Order: sequence, then structure tokens, then C-alpha cells
Amino acid sequence: MISATAGALLAVSLSSTPLMQQKLSPEEAAVFSQQDLAKSNMRLPELTRPVNILLLGIKVLTSDLEEYPHYSNDVGYHALVNSFKGLSDTMLLVRFDPKNQKLTLLSIPRDTRTYVEDRGLTKINAANYYGGPAKSAKAVSELLGGVGIDRYIRVNVQGVEKLIDALGGVTVNVPKDMKYQDDSQHLYINLKAGNQHLDGDQVLQFLRFRYDNLGDIGRVQRQQLLM
Repeated sequence: MISATAGALLAVSLSSTPLMQQKLSPEEAAVFSQQDLAKSNMRLPELTRPVNILLLGIKVLTSDLEEYPHYSNDVGYHALVNSFKGLSDTMLLVRFDPKNQKLTLLSIPRDTRTYVEDRGLTKINAANYYGGPAKSAKAVSELLGGVGIDRYIRVNVQGVEKLIDALGGVTVNVPKDMKYQDDSQHLYINLKAGNQHLDGDQVLQFLRFRYDNLGDIGRVQRQQLLM
């Protein structure tokens, strides 16, 4: 069975071309598979083979962009920006097998050091910042030995919140009490342990919390749990 969250993301990616969110050059577009995926219209029941989708979750702050040189100093904190030009703090390779109705997730830790075209050895989450989804897809493909990537989805934190709210929220088993405050980002996390229904803002708290013994690994586990 596919979760509501995963199903919504699949619907977004498979009902559009890989170029949905950004106009890519022919060279960049060639990174993504040009093979037919479905008989027509890209509907899930008509998929003819497994597909690999790269999911990039992006957080962009005013301090990350040159367009806001003094914003953080003026308002006293680093505000979120509705943009895709940032580090991909979440990287998931999602494989959907239509024949067996099976979804497989591979999380790629954001600090994984690998070769990024034109940048050399660096953290893989920087690929999106330097060259968008095509450069991210090439870095992931090469890291995994040349695996093909058919589609991509880029979603920022604002998009995640809207998606979850559009689904009417999601039920998640929060493994422990989560409480954290970061005034520099206006980030306030306050969740109680237990099985509960979370809205978009609460899901962001769940995903962005990483102040535990597992650090980023704990955050990766929560990303997979949500999917």
C-alpha cells in the first residue's frame, strides 16, 4: 500500500514532464530518462515499467540569497524564502514498481561527499544550489553507479506544508517529545510523543527536528516514516 503522502508526490511527478519546475537546457534535460513510461497520459495504472524519482526537499533562508543582503539584520532573523535555489537538505530516491505496487525509498544523507560536476568533491546537497535538479540527478546517479533517474520533484518547506494541509493532515507516530527553539530562524518545535494527526506546520516541525543523539540520521528516519 502507498501512503497518501507518497501517492500525492507520485501523482505530481508522473503527471508532468521532468521540466515541470525549471526550464532546462537540452544537455540538462538529457540527464532524465527520455524513454516512455506509460501507454498514455502518465496515469499510475498505465505505467509500463518501474520508475525512479529523485525527491529534493529544499530550505532557503534570506541569508542564503544575494537578493536579501540586509534582510536578516533589518528584521532580526533569517526568514524562509519561497525559492528552489538552495541546498537540498532532503534527498530521497523513490522507486515505484507498478507491477508489484511497491515503493522503495533510498535516503541520501545531505552531507555525503561526492563529485559534483564543475565543483569537484563537495557535499551532495550543494548540487542543487550550483546547478538545479539536473546537476543533483547526475551527482546522485554517479554516486549510485549510474542508476537511471526518470523524473524529479523539488519541494521547499512551504510546499510541504501546503501539500500536507491539502491532504487533510497525516497520522504519524511521533517517537518522543520534540521541543526546540531557534529564534534566529523563528523555528519553534513542540510535539508530544505518540500517535497523532499532524497538520502541515506540525509536519514541518517533525521533519526539521534533529537535535537528538542520531542527528541527521534521525531526521532521515523521520523523513522515511512520513513517506
